[in-house]
Amino acid sequence: MKMSTVAAILALSVMPASAAGLTDTDYEFLGTLHVERTDTVLRGLGPREQAHLHALINDQTTADDPPARVRNVSQAMQESGEHQAWEVANPGRLWDPRRTEPLRLR
Repeated sequence: MKMSTVAAILALSVMPASAAGLTDTDYEFLGTLHVERTDTVLRGLGPREQAHLHALINDQTTADDPPARVRNVSQAMQESGEHQAWEVANPGRLWDPRRTEPLRLR
């Protein structure tokens, strides 16, 4: 049992940084857009949103089109900020896209 625990710890320690969130290279790119590591929107991103942002920053289809990459990343950051603002303005509510009005949690 101890060997499996040690193996799990070793596996986690050698996982690529992208699996755990944004990489230093991602933060460098965001810095070129004047987005700091401590930006409120970045701090509010969950694991899936971080993975999505990482994918946009490292998207090979926009490697030769920097303006498209900047546009995609900027749009994702803006949408995340809007979602976070909506959550703050609507505590305890969930959005159901099939309805025209958000749901209330009981």
